[in-house]
Amino acid sequence: MSWRLDITALTRGFASGEVTPSATAAACLDRIEALDPTLNAFSARADDVCEAARAATDRWRQGAPIGPLDGVPV
Repeated sequence: MSWRLDITALTRGFASGEVTPSATAAACLDRIEALDPTLNAFSARADDVCEAARAATDRWRQGAPIGPLDGVPV
């Protein structure tokens, strides 16, 4: 349930490997899919979310994120 984590917990999890940007993106997309038909909060979604999350996961695993928020969904 990484969609429930705050930004500090996410980045700590990314650094430790306990949480990944890929898993976080998937959890967020699943949550959006489950709730958006009722909420209708999203009008569009970036098609490259999963690809970008995989790249961020690779960077964190290599110890080379592009910044402290690399892979944090916004």
